Amino acid sequence: MTEILPDSPSSLQHDPESWGKKYPDADPRQDLTLTRNYSHLGTLHEPPNVEQELQEKQMPSPLSRIGNFFNRIRASIKDWRDLQSRIKFCAASIAKNDRDVLEGIYNYRIVLSEVAFKPQKLDQDIWEDSRRIQQDFPILRRNTFKSPLFLRPRRKLREIDNAWEQLLTEQVNLINLLEKAPKSVDFYNRIHLARIKKHEEEVREEEISKQGAIAREAVEKTMARLGLSENTPEKVTSGSSILRLDDAKDYWTSRLQEIAQLETAKNLSPDDLINIYKGLENVIQDAPRMAEQVKEIEVMFFRLMSMHDELSAFGKVIIPSEELARVLITVQDEIPKLWATGSWEKLKRTLTEVSNFIKFYDLPIRSELSLAERRKPGMTRALNLSAGNLPLSQVTPLVRSLVSAIDARDRFMKGHSDAVARTVAKIGRRMGWSTEELEYLEIAALLHDVGKIVIPEALLTKLDPLSPDDWKTIQTHPYHGARIVKSIDSLNRVAPWVLHHQERWDGNGYPDRLNSESIPPASRIIAVGEAFTVMITQQPQRKALSLEEAAAEISRGSGTQFDPEAAAALVQSIESAEINLDAPNKPTG
Repeated sequence: MTEILPDSPSSLQHDPESWGKKYPDADPRQDLTLTRNYSHLGTLHEPPNVEQELQEKQMPSPLSRIGNFFNRIRASIKDWRDLQSRIKFCAASIAKNDRDVLEGIYNYRIVLSEVAFKPQKLDQDIWEDSRRIQQDFPILRRNTFKSPLFLRPRRKLREIDNAWEQLLTEQVNLINLLEKAPKSVDFYNRIHLARIKKHEEEVREEEISKQGAIAREAVEKTMARLGLSENTPEKVTSGSSILRLDDAKDYWTSRLQEIAQLETAKNLSPDDLINIYKGLENVIQDAPRMAEQVKEIEVMFFRLMSMHDELSAFGKVIIPSEELARVLITVQDEIPKLWATGSWEKLKRTLTEVSNFIKFYDLPIRSELSLAERRKPGMTRALNLSAGNLPLSQVTPLVRSLVSAIDARDRFMKGHSDAVARTVAKIGRRMGWSTEELEYLEIAALLHDVGKIVIPEALLTKLDPLSPDDWKTIQTHPYHGARIVKSIDSLNRVAPWVLHHQERWDGNGYPDRLNSESIPPASRIIAVGEAFTVMITQQPQRKALSLEEAAAEISRGSGTQFDPEAAAALVQSIESAEINLDAPNKPTG
């Protein structure tokens, strides 16, 4: 009996897709009937099993299986032999490379001997690897060759081969490490040295800052001892008209700032910094002692100048004007600077030169002065009265005699001082000065050019243009005038007025280039009054200006050459006819 199978072609003939999926190689158009085998019904033809036929086709034949067996045997034998060869090669390579290792270690030791710092990690790796290889190599060689390799199974040979390859790899890595070691050591040392240098610089900077602060504090304390005590400044510069403690302190303070800048720029070693501070401290400490030497020469010099001034009043000049101007500049400019800066060696040489100058002219001047006194008795005594402390009423005749002496030496400016005094008095009165102040102001105006007693008469009356040296000599007259006035105790207060009457409002005057409010008010008034008087005075080089022209010139100079308030007061006095050409304002020529 034949039974139709559920998935037979007959059952799938109405479903071609299911048939195609189930039997991809069959023709769905054939109506094949698969039957089950019922042995009790007799032998029937069974349908062919496609999968079984495919498997039977792929199964190797007995000969193939035998061939494959022998191929595997040959491959195993080849691998067994290759393992033996590799083991022998690794052992020989390690033995050969051992010389390279020893040479590398030797070079490495030389490198270490030439550097300051040893890289710990690199050194540890090199020695650990070297010791391990030196220990493992004999043991592995003994275990490997204690019996012939051909007696070892392939599995055992593979284990031995892995051990030798690992040891060879470690040895090659060690050789590479030794080759790179010199550069690594050098790099490590450079980095380490850079760190040490940076640390040393930080320590150095800290030390510089610390020591600099201590040294700077010592200098400042030394300066304070000169400035804080009420009596100290007087002791340092007492008796000197050229030394000024404030100028010296300004220089010392400036020098401190310069040293601080060098310290900030880190251009100095601690020793250099301390030496500079110590040098400045020594300068300040030695300043009082050196001031005594300066004052000693200064007293001698101005005593000589005083005698020379007295002699000049008789029309006799001993010291050439060029030499006198040079020495005056040395005494009044160079010596104070040398003292303030602490240039002791140069200061000593300069003082010696001035001392020699004094010794050279002292006796001739004394002799000529004695002779002049015999010819004109009483003149030197009148001049010497200036040393006394006289009332203002008694000083006026002396002032007049000094003014007369000046007028006698400059025929072109006769009456100049009187004219300036009258003009200044009118300016001061308009500016609201008191009667007492006006008296001192008028005396200061009378004496503003008293220093010209020292200036050679030939220079005062020179018609040709003045040379630069001539101008330098002329510009010393405020110093001399202030010194003469200062010697009169009753007129001490007007000495600065005389000293600064040639200053300008814009700071371009002389002798100290003061400006604006730093100029004494009386000096500002005298500057305006003198300029106006010169403008309206007939000179050999130019004609006199009219009042209007002079007023215009004064107005143009207001705020630059002249004090604006004093200039305005003069112009107002002219406009109100307080000052006119009919009044006795002009000097007589």
